[in-house]
Amino acid sequence: MSTTEPHEKRRRVIGSSGPLQQKKRASALTEDTLYELLERVSRTFALSNRMLPPRFREPMTVAYLLFRVSDYLEDNSVLEQNHKARLLATWNRTLAGTCTYQEMDAALQPLPRDGSEAEVTHRYREILAALDRLPPRVAEVIRTRAGETTRGMQQFQERPPQIRTEADLDEYMYYVAGVVGLMITEIFSAVSPRVRSRRRHLLPLAREYGLGLQSVNILRGLKKDFERGWIYVPDSFCADENIAPHQLVDPAHRVAALRVLDRVANKAERHLENGLRYVQLLPRTQHRLRIAAVWPLMFAAGTLSVTRNNPNALYAEAKISRDEVRDIVRRTTRMGWSNRWLARYFRRLLRA
Repeated sequence: MSTTEPHEKRRRVIGSSGPLQQKKRASALTEDTLYELLERVSRTFALSNRMLPPRFREPMTVAYLLFRVSDYLEDNSVLEQNHKARLLATWNRTLAGTCTYQEMDAALQPLPRDGSEAEVTHRYREILAALDRLPPRVAEVIRTRAGETTRGMQQFQERPPQIRTEADLDEYMYYVAGVVGLMITEIFSAVSPRVRSRRRHLLPLAREYGLGLQSVNILRGLKKDFERGWIYVPDSFCADENIAPHQLVDPAHRVAALRVLDRVANKAERHLENGLRYVQLLPRTQHRLRIAAVWPLMFAAGTLSVTRNNPNALYAEAKISRDEVRDIVRRTTRMGWSNRWLARYFRRLLRA
């Protein structure tokens, strides 16, 4: 789906990521400021980011912050769906360099400026300037994938907030997380010849890696999503248990709701199993890169364990403790080079 009109294409500057007048006005954030912003919006990702070798760290930070802009535009509670769709379309054109910063600033006017997510969004110019100082090959990967996820989010804002089938869910999860898995792999491949040699085998598993993490996020955030008007559990899963989607958080339907959640949990586990294959395929010689990808997978496995068959997960966010996070970090840092050990530890977390 394209949101670029012919007259907008003519405004693009050859060899530039955006209109020429913008390049002179935007100053890039320093690496330190980028990392500070990252830590404020996601401690978990910041943890993995610090583990990455230095040459990967800035591209991944910039990429994550750009994706968070898209997330905030989709998730904010200020705008109606149609307004969100238009704003996401404007952001997509800004990423493509066919929309002026003045247009984007005007589109952002209704949104608040307080809060870390809002701050990242309103500082998009400086983040895009940081993107422009990255190696061109890496910057193009980030720009392309950020645009893809933004267009996908726009599509879901243009339709009713409903996931009818498992295929609908997979499509949504692809845009918000599968694309991220692909982007991470493409960045790793652009920077590392060792990863590049495995790229063809990694890419299909990278999509699954992202879908696994997002499946667990859906289980963990069920109640919060319901409160903002979204239910990401497919209608078909609920229909098979003779309940309506809105009854998932109704205590009167707890038994049936738990069976639905168990089906989502089984789906998440299948995706995570492929995610395990993904991290096992990353080069052992690049230990820091490998462990940075291992941590989110193991956190998700632990979270899935505390969510499965847990009635409280229907009514509140289920998550692992800080002590469990520290234990995962310690164990995987020491033993994550071993594929056999990773498989055993992963399944132990799933069954904890």
